[in-house]
Amino acid sequence: MALQRPRSELLVEAFPREPRDERRVDLQRDPALLGQPLTAGQVEQIAHTIVARVADRLRTERGIELEVDDALTARLARDGFDEAFGARPLQRHVRRTLEKELTRAILAGELTDGQHVRASEGDDDGTNTLSVLEPARVAA
Repeated sequence: MALQRPRSELLVEAFPREPRDERRVDLQRDPALLGQPLTAGQVEQIAHTIVARVADRLRTERGIELEVDDALTARLARDGFDEAFGARPLQRHVRRTLEKELTRAILAGELTDGQHVRASEGDDDGTNTLSVLEPARVAA
């Protein structure tokens, strides 16, 4: 009959202690890495980056030039930021608002390949305004 060893001993053998996590050591040395709250300017910069990716994807996939007003980007940043989760919900917010409106316009035939569109802040109710300007100029 084999002796059964306590489960805690088996776990210690299976998962030996490893040296201290380097990231933890870095956090102790540099408190700036502890996740300071983002400033409004930083959140807006993140929003500009997300909107630029949407514009790049539209340009690559459909030849559509997207121009987004700074006021709309600022509102997206404000509305999509959550103090508890930081800027993580911002991508979803851009998808639910700006990308959804662009998709609706494409499916309705209001926005076609090669056009130039400007997205701007609409009314206070949170709507966006899309204005088709002209066909995009293709660099020769």
